[in-house]
Amino acid sequence: YAWLRLGVAAMRLEDWRTAKRAFIQVTSQEPTDGEAWANLCAVYDKMDQPKAALNAICEAVKYQRNSWKIWENYLTFTLREKEWSLALDALNSLIDLRVGLGGKSNKDGEVDVQALVVIVEALVSENQMAHLIPPDETKIAGTDERSIAIKKNNFLRRKLGTLFRRIKAECKSDANVWKIFSVYFKCFKDRESYRDCLIRRVRALQVPDWERDESKAGRVCKAVIETVKAYRQDSESLPSLKAQATNLLETTIERVEEFPELVASLQVISS
Repeated sequence: YAWLRLGVAAMRLEDWRTAKRAFIQVTSQEPTDGEAWANLCAVYDKMDQPKAALNAICEAVKYQRNSWKIWENYLTFTLREKEWSLALDALNSLIDLRVGLGGKSNKDGEVDVQALVVIVEALVSENQMAHLIPPDETKIAGTDERSIAIKKNNFLRRKLGTLFRRIKAECKSDANVWKIFSVYFKCFKDRESYRDCLIRRVRALQVPDWERDESKAGRVCKAVIETVKAYRQDSESLPSLKAQATNLLETTIERVEEFPELVASLQVISS
């Protein structure tokens, strides 16, 4: 344990070169020591060596799969290096740790909302960029830059879709999560999933006594207005959505009747 003690002491003194040498020795002698790999990751980060830090944290999670801290660090570094597939794996693993027996949460905030925002924005942006790359007819079909970029984006979208279905089935409803996914599905023109996320967001915002708090009621009304607009837009192909939109609007107006400004904002869209 001499190298381990030296590494820990060097980190406290911010002697990163010595700490790096020490933890490399520890991981060489004990390659399954996840904590040592995590410490080496922290050292590489301090030394501004992001690729080495990512490699070290990837080793750490192999041997410390039940460590919250290590998985959260893994998520941080994969996001930083734009390794979206690995970041999605991290989100899944964190859900594993946060969801208790029987599919019920044992911790609030099961999904890292900020991480989801970064990933969703990246996939939307990369999809748009991929389709802007001109086809290269000199390459074998499917091997040109455009085709490879689109295939990669489709793969990541499938992984995100799997995560979305898991969140729906296993996690506590979170209005922020449904908002993020609604933006995602709208961008990719999945209207059914878009509408599903919108109504789930409305329900998630309707916490106990929400109609008695003007701020909470305002958030609900804003979500209802967006939902009603989407339902009406799609009602030509699905006529039942028009009645659902009307019912949602009328019910919400009844619930917020003590706030005239909110009622007025809803009545504008009802007319």
